[in-house]
Amino acid sequence: MAIIGWLVVAAAGGLIHKGIKNARERAAEEERRKKTPCYFVDGITQEQFEAIARKAGRRIKRLTNLSVDGPVVYGTVETQSGLSEWYFKVDFNDYGHITGTYWLSTDNSDSSIPGRVADNISEMINSFPEGLREDDNKAKNTAGSLNFCPYCGGRITQIDALYCPHCGKNL
Repeated sequence: MAIIGWLVVAAAGGLIHKGIKNARERAAEEERRKKTPCYFVDGITQEQFEAIARKAGRRIKRLTNLSVDGPVVYGTVETQSGLSEWYFKVDFNDYGHITGTYWLSTDNSDSSIPGRVADNISEMINSFPEGLREDDNKAKNTAGSLNFCPYCGGRITQIDALYCPHCGKNL
């Protein structure tokens, strides 16, 4: 009976060791992916990616800010009470390429908003250029076609706004 106990302990130890080793390998691979520079050479430019991200967040009411830094999209969401806000980040850098695959991190794992934004962006990337109609890719000074400021990412609620109410830049 003691031999069976030792075998169980040895097997459990082996499984724990393998789990730790796999976690380390995944973390190293994730770090390698993140460090791979993204140059936007696969058919979608940085400006088109930013336009796709802005379009993806247009109809989400509690999304108060959406900004893009390279292949990473940052979002700010107002809580249901309206008293505070929380944040999420969607990384579209797939080893230097924009493929529609993403990695999501959020302050609020119970909300579906970050996943909806990420899925919307992914669908538009995968259906590019149909996902980004020509009128959505016009110059940045047409405030009527934007719901987010292209400079600070703040939501623009007034359709005919000439200046961003958050950063004051001319739209």
